[in-house]
Amino acid sequence: MILAFSRFHNKAESTPPRIRWTCGAFSMEQVFLYLIALCTLMAAVGEIRFAGFAFRGWSWVIVLIVSGLLLLPNRLMNPVRTKWFSWLPWIGWMALKTDFHQSDAAQRFFIFITPVLCLWITSSFTMVTCRMIFRCFRIMFYGSVLLYVLATIHAGSFQALTPWYSTAGIAMTFTLLGIAAMAEVPFHPVSALVKYAICVMIMFVTESRMPIILLPLMWIIGYGSLSLRGRFLAAVFIVLCGFILFSSTPVQESIFHDGQGTLQDVLTLNPDKVNLSGRLNAWPIYVGGIENVWLGDGSTASVAFGQNIFGAGKWSHPHNEYIRIVFDYGLLGGLLLCFPILLMIRDLNIRGSFWKKEGRSWLLHVSLNGILVMLLLGISGNSLMYIAYIGNAVFATIGCAIAIEKSGDISR
Repeated sequence: MILAFSRFHNKAESTPPRIRWTCGAFSMEQVFLYLIALCTLMAAVGEIRFAGFAFRGWSWVIVLIVSGLLLLPNRLMNPVRTKWFSWLPWIGWMALKTDFHQSDAAQRFFIFITPVLCLWITSSFTMVTCRMIFRCFRIMFYGSVLLYVLATIHAGSFQALTPWYSTAGIAMTFTLLGIAAMAEVPFHPVSALVKYAICVMIMFVTESRMPIILLPLMWIIGYGSLSLRGRFLAAVFIVLCGFILFSSTPVQESIFHDGQGTLQDVLTLNPDKVNLSGRLNAWPIYVGGIENVWLGDGSTASVAFGQNIFGAGKWSHPHNEYIRIVFDYGLLGGLLLCFPILLMIRDLNIRGSFWKKEGRSWLLHVSLNGILVMLLLGISGNSLMYIAYIGNAVFATIGCAIAIEKSGDISR
């Protein structure tokens, strides 16, 4: 009995200190990751309201509150494995440029820091596994497809144009789900390609232009297992399919104002010819309106400018995150944001032997390509503002990848 107690006591002492809150069979790690998945789906229903606030707003507020509450106690027991301090200059600069007496300005500040909190808390996890994250993506995939089908039935059209369905926002979610399917192809080719095809099809019929460009392009420029020859063949195939689709009537009507045009017209980006929902006209106006290009004009300066020039509504923001960052926070703010992003990529510490296992390989591909698609989506969208659709999920995935890699536990 004494020997048995001694073994039990030694085992208990050898167990690393950590917080493990359980809810039945669920650990804290699982609950938080499932919360990210469910809040992503909550954002998709957009204008459905609860307690006077839209679900789209609740989706990021819930993640902000929960991640903030979990971070402090978890940090006391387990280290944040990402270089958390690298984000402090950017967060501090945002705070300095924010007038917290204005609700819109305060809201924007907390929106921007929510994915960072997700990164910090998930990187501190000690029991997270690749399977947990994969399950969350599976929930997001089937849930997003179901919501699209319901919106299609409600709208009576494949474009799913219904007030409660955020077509523009969920396009970013489907872009993330598409690259997750691409990362799964080497291991489960048939099911992964079906998932990828569904993402592409939904983006095509809803006329989500940037995702339609990015999802095929990621086969060529994304981090993946395709060889140079494979990328070349993929490029040839994509170009051929692109030419065929480009000449089709639906695509011509979507790209050009008058319903027809040439590839040269697209390359010139003539706003009188090419239809980018007014972006080609708005971007030069926004750039010309920046007063302090180095330090920025304030966290909601781009909103005030847009409302003054275009009126309240659609163009209260430039639909380009790079213009928004320079307008509101200046080139200095842009550099302060680039620094932690580069360190975040470095934090993944890509060691080939460690990442060869199926689950970890998928996780690394999704993490790196998730960063890339967020940067590319920012060219014509609001990837920093629409964190509920993509940012929280991407940063949580990266945090989990860093936690698993830093632990060195080959069983995960």
